[in-house]
Amino acid sequence: MVWPVPDEAEHERLRGEQMPEWAEADTHEWSHARDGWVMILLGGAPIWQARQWYLDWGSGIGGYVADFQPRFGGKAEEGRPQIEAWEISEWEVRLARLINSFSATGDFFQFDLTDRVVPSPSRLHPADAARGGY
Repeated sequence: MVWPVPDEAEHERLRGEQMPEWAEADTHEWSHARDGWVMILLGGAPIWQARQWYLDWGSGIGGYVADFQPRFGGKAEEGRPQIEAWEISEWEVRLARLINSFSATGDFFQFDLTDRVVPSPSRLHPADAARGGY
């Protein structure tokens, strides 16, 4: 398994400042958000990838969270659909937590917003969900 750890200067130079909507709405004020792809390798060949975000709260406290996806519903406002909730698979949540378990500080679990954003992640693996959900 490999995952990116871009430094802040590189990320800002390449993509500019960006904060996902779900992180902006969180009760904590995050300093930076950097996205990247986690690659799962088997025998050196990539077999799966998942987008993850590194959220930095400051003071060296940061960690990885899954890339939450919007679920739309309700009435459209100003021609844009309303976000009803955020979704993610339990597999992607556990992948982010596995990566965080390798952290030297280990303090991110106190600030992890996953349970606040998606209290009940889907039990389906993303590949199964893409095929119709069984």
